[in-house]
Amino acid sequence: MSKEHEKREQVMSKMFSIVIPVHNREKYIKDTLRSVVGQDYRPLQLILVDNNSADNSMQRAKQYLSSYESADFKVTYAQEQKEGACAARNKGVTLSDAPYMMFLDDDDMLSTYTSISQIVERFEESEADIVGFKAQLYYSYKKKKIRHYSFTNDIKEQVLHCMLSTQCYAIKREFYERTGGWDERIKRWQDWNLGIRIMLLNPKIEWIKEKPLVNIRVHAKSITGNGYLHSAEQLHQTIMLTVDAVKNSGAENRPEVISAIYARIPILAAHYLREGGIKVSRQALKLYKSKVQLSLMQRVVVKLLYLYTAIGGRGAGRVLNKLKIELNETDEK
Repeated sequence: MSKEHEKREQVMSKMFSIVIPVHNREKYIKDTLRSVVGQDYRPLQLILVDNNSADNSMQRAKQYLSSYESADFKVTYAQEQKEGACAARNKGVTLSDAPYMMFLDDDDMLSTYTSISQIVERFEESEADIVGFKAQLYYSYKKKKIRHYSFTNDIKEQVLHCMLSTQCYAIKREFYERTGGWDERIKRWQDWNLGIRIMLLNPKIEWIKEKPLVNIRVHAKSITGNGYLHSAEQLHQTIMLTVDAVKNSGAENRPEVISAIYARIPILAAHYLREGGIKVSRQALKLYKSKVQLSLMQRVVVKLLYLYTAIGGRGAGRVLNKLKIELNETDEK
């Protein structure tokens, strides 16, 4: 037996869990499951948590998976009555038997049959807390687009780009426990919030920078690419809960991180305006101005960036972060 084969056999002895919350996805769930079953890595644990589905999603999943369950491919089914993917994911984690795990949504797909083996090998080689990787937006078989990525440990990049989005990293179970898990109060930008809380713990992150390992399906009923105005209240709640998490952390750069988080508000306001929500947009700008101290020059720049984003411009968030906008005294504490 070659040394390379011995090394691979040793790596492939550790269980890896994939947690998938399921809610009304009978149309797409089989594609998701097929991408998991087709992985060359074993032992593998697939955890499906039904979150009040009103269709046949779970029945289809069980029917498809029945012929694949084995000693090294364990399938665990559960139900979570509390509404929301965060509650379902937290339930799934409690059922995990693995030192490493990742989360998929019920309409997404692993993009290559070696996705998990690449991830586990990187964990074993680096002793990282997190292994991150690229994903591509999947509109159809012929139309795909790789998401923007920043391969860094800078928490402000998580604030800007949500590099640790739900499907784009795997995590050591023992490190995950330190985060407190998914915040079940949050309905939008759940992964953005958890990613920021992860970064506050200064994890060791290894990045797989080559081809994307996940396809994030984009369709009419997906959250990805589905607008902002309809969930403005939920988005603002997420921002305020995330600010609270930063305030309660021991991070030395708390004011800088909070300022970057608040900078998402005028960007959202621009999107609300673009979607026709003039009143909601104005309210968001008012909220932002109540949280920060803006000089005259900064007010002008923020206004210009707001209008630039409203007409479809990109990159305003990065410019806002460079303005070094200070917080009001109540938010500095």
